[in-house]
Amino acid sequence: MLISAALFLAVATIPSPTSERDQLRQSEHMYWRAINTQQIDLWMGKEEVWRLTVSPNCPAWPTGNLTLVTRKGHFKRQQSIVANASDSCRLMRIEPQPGSANHSLPTLKVLTVDVNSPKGNNKP
Repeated sequence: MLISAALFLAVATIPSPTSERDQLRQSEHMYWRAINTQQIDLWMGKEEVWRLTVSPNCPAWPTGNLTLVTRKGHFKRQQSIVANASDSCRLMRIEPQPGSANHSLPTLKVLTVDVNSPKGNNKP
C-alpha cells in the first residue's frame, strides 16, 4: 500500500507532455470557428484541428471567411497572423483542439496571404 501511494505521487508529479507547436504548415483546405475573442479552432483538412490563440489586441473575428498571414507557407508563433491587422496582432499559441470542443467541420474557409513566398529561378 505504501509503495502504491509513493508510486502514485511520483507519477502525479511528472509534467504531462505538451503538444504545443511553434508552427503549422498551411493546408490546401482550411476552415475555422471562433471560440472566443482570442481563440479559433483551425481545421487543416477534415480531421486535423488546432486551437490558435492570438494576442489580446487583435480585431474582432469576421463573420465570414478569415484571411490569415503565412510565412513561406507556415503559421508561426509570435508573428503577425491576421491580414489587414496591426503587427501587434500576433499568434501566441498553437495547440491541439481540446477533446471537449465541437468537432464538426465548420463551413467558414481560411484564406492565406503569404508575406515571404519563396521564389524559384524562373519566377518573377
